[in-house]
Amino acid sequence: MKYVINKTIDGSMTDFQMNLSVVSMFHIIEDAVTNLMHLLKIDGVIAKEKYGAYWVFVKNKIEILENVKWADLITVESFVSSFSSAKLSIDVMIKTNDEIKIYAKILLCALDLATNKIKKVSEVGVDSSFETHQSLISIDYDKIEIENETFIESVPVKFTSIDFCHHVHNVEYVRFIMNTYNQQNMEKQQLKSIQMNYLHQSFEKEILDIFINHNVDSINNFNVDKYIIKRNGEEIVSAQLYFIK
Repeated sequence: MKYVINKTIDGSMTDFQMNLSVVSMFHIIEDAVTNLMHLLKIDGVIAKEKYGAYWVFVKNKIEILENVKWADLITVESFVSSFSSAKLSIDVMIKTNDEIKIYAKILLCALDLATNKIKKVSEVGVDSSFETHQSLISIDYDKIEIENETFIESVPVKFTSIDFCHHVHNVEYVRFIMNTYNQQNMEKQQLKSIQMNYLHQSFEKEILDIFINHNVDSINNFNVDKYIIKRNGEEIVSAQLYFIK
């Protein structure tokens, strides 16, 4: 089974250059994941009510092949590419004129509501009958290792950052990271790849500390920014962004 939807890029979804913003891109991709899971009858509401569990994103890596712009008519497609005993992998693509412009691979697992321990996917409605589709673009997750990071800022978690599972929504971490840049930064570089690793949850009223390690790959003409988001010194999210200059 695949989830497919056509939509137009509205002005509110774009950045200062009228390209699809990074935050909106993540929202589109995560909506495609959750809507597919709803079709498969394994979404978060069903997981909670029927199986006493909830799904969490473990990793999300996105490759931006070409910018999507304001007023573009896009097709968003998502499908299960693989699953193991404990993890589910979903691919999402954003296309214009039948050409892939953005491709993402998302890794999820289910946690028990009572114990917060990982549940087998077979315990939350995924079985051997699930149809899988071959990935159209091969994406490998990077091991994000950070040394000599620099503190940028602290961010208080507000009510509007909280989702259905009563923790910070995955996309909010992306917003926190993107808000460490400014217009001058982004005029000089273009994001080509971003990976988010979600290690732990955070909650309303907590204070999150954001750290960065900035590197220049002069051979490939890349800027590589690695981020850690910590709570009381504990790493809860890491990220890696590749920019072309």
